[in-house]
Formats: sequence, C-alpha cells, structure tokens
Amino acid sequence: MTETSQSIEIEQCRKIGAQALRDLPDLIDDSKLTEWFFQFFYDGQACCFRCGAELSERSRRSFLDGRVGSCRACGKQNRFFGGTILAGIKTNATSFLLVAALLSVGVSSRDIANGTNLPLSTVRMWQKKLNPETAP
Repeated sequence: MTETSQSIEIEQCRKIGAQALRDLPDLIDDSKLTEWFFQFFYDGQACCFRCGAELSERSRRSFLDGRVGSCRACGKQNRFFGGTILAGIKTNATSFLLVAALLSVGVSSRDIANGTNLPLSTVRMWQKKLNPETAP
C-alpha cells in the first residue's frame, strides 16, 4: 500500500466516523431505546412519581409514547422522563444517550459538541449532571 492510498483511507475513515457520529441519533431504533430507558429508570414498572401507584394500561401506553400519563389514584400527570436525570431535556433521548456514552469513555465535551452539532453549553450541562467532578 502506498503512502498516498493509506492517507486516503485514513481520511475516509475520519469522514465516516464524523458523519456516523452526526447521524447516529437518527440511526438508533427509538422504540428499543424507549424500552431500554424504561427498564433502566423504572424496572419495567410505570408508576406515579407522587404516590407510587401503578399507572393504568392506557396511561402506561401514553407514558411510553412520551405523552402525559395521569395517575388514577392521585391525579398527578407523569411524563416518561419526569423524576429522572432526563427531566426537562431539550433534545431527544438518543442524543443524550450518545453524549453520555462518549463522556463515559473520556471524549471531551468540545469534541462531542463539534461531532454532534449540539451546543457546547448543552454537552457541558449534561456532563455536569452525569459526572460533576469532571465538569469544567
């Protein structure tokens, strides 16, 4: 392999990596991700954050679809990410998961922001939530 062809391959790999990082949130299966978060945060139980009562099947479906699920016992309206570290995020859960994974392996917040087209301030805010001792 010549030096020129090796440099072309390296450049192609960089382009593929950069493009894949930007497009990854669109390539992940949202229904599988929702199920993963549901198991991670709630152990598969859709319960009211206020009183702990299990949500009805209809409210559970609404809850899992990202809509409001109301508790029959106390009337509290519950959202899927309410009561979790993801409450109030202003982007999709896929992007959050990607940022969390990259931060966990030591990628800098600036590199993540550049690669994902997320604002640096957003990446740093999540870094602070996930790992306060490493946040700038």
